[in-house]
Amino acid sequence: MRPFYFLIPCLLMTASCGQAPSRYEANAPSGTTDISNKESGPAISPTAAPGVAFSYAYQFRLPAVRIAQVQEQHAQACEKLGTAKCRITGLRYKVLGESEIEAYLAFKLAPDIARDFGKGGIATVEKAEGMVVDTEISGTDVGSAIATAKRNADEISSQIASLEAQLAAGGVKADTRAQINARIDELRSNRRANAESRDQNEDALANTPMVFSYGSGALIPGFDARSPIREALQTGANILIGMLSFLIVAISFLVPAALIAGLLLFTVRKVKPLWNRWTTSPASVESL
Repeated sequence: MRPFYFLIPCLLMTASCGQAPSRYEANAPSGTTDISNKESGPAISPTAAPGVAFSYAYQFRLPAVRIAQVQEQHAQACEKLGTAKCRITGLRYKVLGESEIEAYLAFKLAPDIARDFGKGGIATVEKAEGMVVDTEISGTDVGSAIATAKRNADEISSQIASLEAQLAAGGVKADTRAQINARIDELRSNRRANAESRDQNEDALANTPMVFSYGSGALIPGFDARSPIREALQTGANILIGMLSFLIVAISFLVPAALIAGLLLFTVRKVKPLWNRWTTSPASVESL
């Protein structure tokens, strides 16, 4: 068993030193990588872009037994803020196997608290020995669309007012009146569609969607500064467990085998003298 004592330190060193760099380290320019903050994603401030509707998406990796607990903690954090600041718009928890779970939690948040809420969600995951494996923050410039919609609404209203004044003045032929009325109906339809588009963009600006996705599994080496040590310790533990398992199997086989061999040896030693005396006795010789 002595060679194994030299094997364990080597494996621990290999596991702790042979990790691949994370995608943040690989893609970041020289001198800009912040190792201590890479789990939280890029440090940007969406509030510095007025008129942009942002959406947030985080993917977490956690031990399977922690996912339900963390999901509930995130839901409670939203409920504490109240419906004016945070609303839960979707939830799912799916068991795919004995230790394989997928889940998600969707929110609508006030824009001014969205980024801090995401940071709080990350902190909750990290306390549960989980990590962030993907962060996506996307934005759409709805401010320009809202301003354009307002200008279009004013222009359409002006055209409708002009056509209605033309009809009110009188002296318009029947066929011309029909054309003017048809044009007014078309403009009113365009105004309704324009108003609906503006309302949707204003709602997107006032309510920030955020999705937390959860998956089970071990932490990915290179993303978490603690994971190389954890993986190394896990490797050493697996080796020790394997050695103990081998010893248990060996003992369970060798002990019965030794007992059987001892019993056979004892039997042979007792029976052989009797056999020798029987085969060399005068009676046995005469019988031959």
